[in-house]
Amino acid sequence: SAARLAALGVDANEIERLRSEKAIRHRTPVYAESNGIIAHLGVREGIFVTPATEVMSVAELDRVWVMAEVFERQAAWVEAGQSAIVEFDYLPGQQWNGVVDYVYPELDPKTRTLTVRLRFENTSAALRPNMFSRVTIFASGFGEVVHVPREAVIRGGSVDRVVVALGEGRFRSRPVTIGIESGDRIAIRRGLSAGDLVVVSGQFLIDSESNIASAFDRMDN
Repeated sequence: SAARLAALGVDANEIERLRSEKAIRHRTPVYAESNGIIAHLGVREGIFVTPATEVMSVAELDRVWVMAEVFERQAAWVEAGQSAIVEFDYLPGQQWNGVVDYVYPELDPKTRTLTVRLRFENTSAALRPNMFSRVTIFASGFGEVVHVPREAVIRGGSVDRVVVALGEGRFRSRPVTIGIESGDRIAIRRGLSAGDLVVVSGQFLIDSESNIASAFDRMDN
């Protein structure tokens, strides 16, 4: 029937021709629903095709997605709608401007990264599936924040701390609430004020949780 032929993707003009001529041709053109390139060809000449057979897959390349992996410590920076650029080694010096299209809700349990989907216009068809790229995402600013070197934060089981230098050889541990990380810096949301001097934790060779606790007790007393 005409409805079944339409469901199988037969062109409306071809269906009308069959209805008027009441004759079946040995070759019937079937047109793709969109422009693109053949990404996969699942048939060859002479093969028997059923309605369940995937004849080919067509990739529309006028607009492409780039899947990027963002480190867990940077995940809070990224949100849909932000601007992004992408670069490719095989086209040095060229950049494409795009946008963050979707931020996936879960982190990969193995890589501890967040998948972000970026959308780029590709009218020149220079960008192709399965290419490797370098991505820069322009995150929204958080205003001025207190930040310290990452190695200054001593990670605890339930509380993160920094060691504050009080002067005259005196130190005090201080619990802090950490924020986002960028490069070798980490934002401190609570627990420090601008101008506080902190000690890089590598100067304290503490090798166990019990040593950390006892060292903090001695320091605070």
